[in-house]
Amino acid sequence: MSITINPSDEEWETLQSPFRRLGAKDQLIAEVREALHADDPDWVGKARDGGNNLAADRLQEIIDAAQAKADKIANLPGGEQRDKAHAAAIKAADTAKKLLAELNFGGPSSSGQHGEHHQHHTGVAV
Repeated sequence: MSITINPSDEEWETLQSPFRRLGAKDQLIAEVREALHADDPDWVGKARDGGNNLAADRLQEIIDAAQAKADKIANLPGGEQRDKAHAAAIKAADTAKKLLAELNFGGPSSSGQHGEHHQHHTGVAV
């Protein structure tokens, strides 16, 4: 034999509330999305044509933002998309670190792949 209880409408609302899927209207998801992008440098998306040089301070900004994003993503539940986003953030930070090292040391990286190619672009640095 089991004993049951009949919750009131208000109690049912309280019991069901945290489990509702609100889709695009879900304010928690909106806050998570905003938190994930809060530290993103706005200028990066505008500099995608490949014709802009990067100064050391901009490379450091990418390093800091990508590492912050990787840290946030690492705290999300595991899954394929989370893993891809985390790997992309780590790769962005590593790439910016490599470019910054090339810029600071005035020559090609130890792999010899980019070095002077990156340093001798003409134009406006972002």
